[in-house]
Amino acid sequence: ARVARTHGGIYITHQRSEGNKIFESLDEVFTIAERAGVAAEIWHLKTAYKANWGKMGEVLRRIEAARARGLRVSANIYPYNRASNGLDACLPLWVREGGVDAMIARLKDPAQRERIKREMDDPNAPYENQWYGSGGAAGVMVSSVLNPELRKYEGLTLLEIGKAMGKDPRDAAMDLVIADRAETSCIIAIMDEDDVRAALPHPLI
Repeated sequence: ARVARTHGGIYITHQRSEGNKIFESLDEVFTIAERAGVAAEIWHLKTAYKANWGKMGEVLRRIEAARARGLRVSANIYPYNRASNGLDACLPLWVREGGVDAMIARLKDPAQRERIKREMDDPNAPYENQWYGSGGAAGVMVSSVLNPELRKYEGLTLLEIGKAMGKDPRDAAMDLVIADRAETSCIIAIMDEDDVRAALPHPLI
């Protein structure tokens, strides 16, 4: 960030946490901006996952306070209450370690699948749990696939896909990741409309 400043640049961040550690993440942004003496822009500012809905007012107050003490901090935000990611991002972090082949091998292991399903529904998972934070299967919609045989699932939630497959939606999600080799994209319901409305008219956005 210091080097960027010497060239007239700024520090742009998709901050480290948008969920349970959002306030710690904001402090990190402020620290970098202050120590580097550089303007900072937060991309896609949000209070993500249901446990954090309603925190946008406090987030904005903290940015205002940082600006009041001389930091040049601003942000931008989605004008809607959905986000997008790969479907495999709804799986625990450890499942994805080592690349696609290693992940698929884990997903094919019955014992590991049971562990994965438990963790997908764990409100206290030690990572930002996109599956649980979206409200589960009803909050995750398949938006695109690479494998043409899976195209019939585009536009459906995992709740609907699970019913169509006749299986637990979590198993359906894992089977889609396997069949599409982690190329499936999804739209996730991780933001609250009131938080979006609170942020959009703010002069910092």
